[in-house]
Amino acid sequence: FLPNGAFAPNWYHDVLMPQGGLRSTMQDMLTFAEANIAAGNGADSQLADAIRLARTPVITAPRFLNPHGKGDVIQQLAWRGIDKRPRASEHGGVTLFYQSGLAVDDETKTAVVMLTSAHDNMGDVIMTMVDPASYTSIGTRFLDWFERACG
Repeated sequence: FLPNGAFAPNWYHDVLMPQGGLRSTMQDMLTFAEANIAAGNGADSQLADAIRLARTPVITAPRFLNPHGKGDVIQQLAWRGIDKRPRASEHGGVTLFYQSGLAVDDETKTAVVMLTSAHDNMGDVIMTMVDPASYTSIGTRFLDWFERACG
């Protein structure tokens, strides 16, 4: 919903389908989280092999854009690793009015899913880059929730 109570429009453009065309429910995301945890704990299937490949580290670099972030950026093929959690990965998505996140830790067999729709989601992303010292994005809060869930 927008601040005035009106429905927020869907962000649905044919040309941008690869960037925001996947629609998921919480149940879909939890099923995907379970498949990721199983793959990270040795499941033997083509799906598990593909999941492990997507979570293969490619490069590690210092974190510059968000000083609130913890440690280095560990870019995996299609995910991001989590510094100080060698068996954990996270991936988030943002389109206008929607934001999602999934983080999994194979060691603790823990996953956290975030789905939200609010008018200020893009503001979260933009403000984190513009003024990181005074703004904590929902993505940063999501990773904090994940840390607490993993113990």
